[in-house]
Amino acid sequence: MIRNILYGTNPIVFHAHSHYPRQRHWPKIREHFFNSQERSLTACSDVTIVTCNNGHSAMGLFEDSLAHFGLDCVVKGQGIENWINSEHKPPLILEAAAETTTPYLLYVDSRDAILMDDPAILVERYEAHFRDYDMVFSSDLLSWPTVSEFTRFERQLPGAADTEFKYLNGGVWMGRTDFCREFWERAVQTPPVENRKDSEQGILRRVFQEFVPRVTMDYRCSMFQNIGFVEKPIFEFLSTGRNTLDEVEENEAVLQSADR
Repeated sequence: MIRNILYGTNPIVFHAHSHYPRQRHWPKIREHFFNSQERSLTACSDVTIVTCNNGHSAMGLFEDSLAHFGLDCVVKGQGIENWINSEHKPPLILEAAAETTTPYLLYVDSRDAILMDDPAILVERYEAHFRDYDMVFSSDLLSWPTVSEFTRFERQLPGAADTEFKYLNGGVWMGRTDFCREFWERAVQTPPVENRKDSEQGILRRVFQEFVPRVTMDYRCSMFQNIGFVEKPIFEFLSTGRNTLDEVEENEAVLQSADR
């Protein structure tokens, strides 16, 4: 497992967005995970895992991490050429949500993300820490695309006060399936922002505003960790093994005690 020492949390999904020179920690994280012992997990009956992968050679890292545990996922977008995130992702994710029968839906980008542990832990964490919300996005250091409206709105939210990760990132999220259908129906109807017409990120940040407070971000990286633009040495690499909710709460209690 890998601990975020800023918050005493052990994220389950790591996402390396942006260009590789801005992903200082990524090589070590990848090596740490893929050098760990493979495990055979039983698929969690409470969550459906979804990704988008059109078959390009750069895609598939997330699916490789699932295979490390003997798991698979729903893959949307196979065979689509000339892929455009803002055009293809929203309707395909809505299609996946419409087909999902489990209580929860987890979406993770295919190209640059790794699942570190049992998806059942995400369900545990959601129900323990986010039960009052219908959807949880990963949080980011960078406000992108650069739209001042989005930056102002997200900075003033209560959860943003005590974290460096204040901004929404759409590469990883989890939600209650019924609500995910509602959210992505709205996303399909929403145009991208002018300065990044190829990206779905502007769409998501605008729809996010409409659904607050039903939607939130994982401000303390208890489930999801974005590592793009993270320069500080904030990660502690620990032995592998199932990272239980009790262990995380114990870690948080120790760190909070040390801060006092």
